Amino acid sequence: FDLNKYVPTNNLEDVIIRALDIFSYTSIKKGRAESNINIEIFNPKTSLLKIDNIAHTIKNGYDAVMKEKTNIQKIFS
Repeated sequence: FDLNKYVPTNNLEDVIIRALDIFSYTSIKKGRAESNINIEIFNPKTSLLKIDNIAHTIKNGYDAVMKEKTNIQKIFS
C-alpha cells in the first residue's frame, strides 16, 4: 500500500500503525530497489490490522496488477 498517501486521524491505533509504517520504510525501500516490479495499491481505509471492505480491497489489488500485466508477463516469459 502506498505509504505516502497518509490521512491523519486522532485514533491511537492509526497512529501506532503509521509509526510501524515509518519504522519499516527503509526496509520497504530496499525491497523495492531489489525487486523486478512494484505494485502499489491505494486503499486508504485499509491498514495492517483492518480492512473495511474486503471486496473493494481485492478489486483495487486486481486492478493494480492488471495495470502491470504486460510487465509481469515479461518477467515470466
